Amino acid sequence: MSEDGYRQLVRAGLVPWVEEVPEGREWSELEEVTPIAPEPARRGVPGWVVAVGAAAVVMIVFGVTSLFSPSLETPTASTAPTVTSAAFDSEPPVLELRTNSRVFFSDGFGLLTEVDIDGRSVIVHDLPELAPGDPLYKLVSRGDVLVFYGQTDVGPATYAVDPDTPRSPALIDDEAWFFVPSAVEDRVWVAVLDPASPGTVRALKAVREVTVDGTVTTANVVPPDGRGPVAAVADGLVFQGDDVLEVWDPNTQEFVATLPGPFPVAAWGNRIVTCGQELVGDVVVDECRQLELVDLDADTRRTIDVPAGVVSVDGYGGAFSPDGRYIAVPGRLTEIPITDQTELVVVLVDFDAGESSVIPGSLTKNRFAFPGVAWSSDGEWLIMGPFAGESDGGELRAYRPGDETSYRIPIEVENQYFGMAAD
Repeated sequence: MSEDGYRQLVRAGLVPWVEEVPEGREWSELEEVTPIAPEPARRGVPGWVVAVGAAAVVMIVFGVTSLFSPSLETPTASTAPTVTSAAFDSEPPVLELRTNSRVFFSDGFGLLTEVDIDGRSVIVHDLPELAPGDPLYKLVSRGDVLVFYGQTDVGPATYAVDPDTPRSPALIDDEAWFFVPSAVEDRVWVAVLDPASPGTVRALKAVREVTVDGTVTTANVVPPDGRGPVAAVADGLVFQGDDVLEVWDPNTQEFVATLPGPFPVAAWGNRIVTCGQELVGDVVVDECRQLELVDLDADTRRTIDVPAGVVSVDGYGGAFSPDGRYIAVPGRLTEIPITDQTELVVVLVDFDAGESSVIPGSLTKNRFAFPGVAWSSDGEWLIMGPFAGESDGGELRAYRPGDETSYRIPIEVENQYFGMAAD
């Protein structure tokens, strides 16, 4: 998942964290924005979307301290392997192999872009249910469907759509302020806003787990201090505390583990990869120079460095492969401040081996938006992009773990995207 521009600027140290956020306008007060021809008609950005983004920032930095949890075994930090310049600079060949996969992108204007990689085709679906804004999870693959952050006439909602019929989404939950993927493949956790909470807080009144067809599997429970979860593992929901991540069991309503944090890179089952932060003056900056590979089932934790030459990785942008072995996450090659010339690569982490490396041929320039990463449903292929072009959008690339190179997919996709999923 890509970060919004504000969060990237915070991580770059260019702006401070928001502590006071003005309340968004009521849904009934909003007006639609008329697009500039010849683009398809697009829904205007509602005021509640601004509130959602601001509330996400507030909830991310709102935490509790001194909570007991069991300790995890901490092996000695490993050394990142040396990476040759060819890994950064090599120009990948054109993909001539079959991937049997498609990739989907959601933008902020009610459009869902479908890319058939093998068929070399791009279809843009007009999907007015797709909401503007950039929550932590915009578009994810859950079982046989895509789940996306959507909207009804009164506010945010969560939908599911069959990739084969993407113009006919089904409403999962019409109260969902946002959602977090569950550790169970065909479920998500939805967050319900407390209407009595002031606009500067936007606390939650409940979280609940639902299947992709809307069946409730865990009934409403009040999250700790009304905070919003940032991830989920099999042991429970993950919340940000003060410089840590806390795992909270919704069944017992107790914290069961404290993890290094405060950023969740990716989660799968009871595995989670996290990274830390540092202070630059009075500004909290996402450091992510070291990754914590935590296996809650095995009660172990391993610390590894990002590859040599990589300054840090995207604190929210990782994706586990379907078998839980690999994590792909975008990283940058230069220190802050971030500019449009900042060089980015995609880092591959082998969770089982505790090693990280740069995916060859993944170098690109920054457009103030990290490239997305998504795995095919069989886990054979990692799809990356869009990589920067002369205009918004760009080309895609594919990588198969174990290969010596990634591959260019000769398809140009347009627009800037805030969510990416593959099937």
